[in-house]
Amino acid sequence: MPRLFTRFISSLHKNIKVQNPIKRPTFRNASNQQAEQPGQGKGPITWKSLTIVGIGGAGILGFVYYVKQEKEMGLLINNYVKTVESS
Repeated sequence: MPRLFTRFISSLHKNIKVQNPIKRPTFRNASNQQAEQPGQGKGPITWKSLTIVGIGGAGILGFVYYVKQEKEMGLLINNYVKTVESS
């Protein structure tokens, strides 16, 4: 059994290939990198998407405010009608 285990371990070591064991950092000028790869470095949030989300959020907020005012006005009218009918 130990012999089989040692063969297995040695075969693992033979199959592992190390191309460059020490990775050194490479520094590039940011302007050169943009010139080489246009479109890289853009994030998922753009000014266009931010504007669309802002307008949508403002619209939803305005609608909620409108519904709240209508509900309060309806409650006030119902309360007024009830007080007039009861007197």
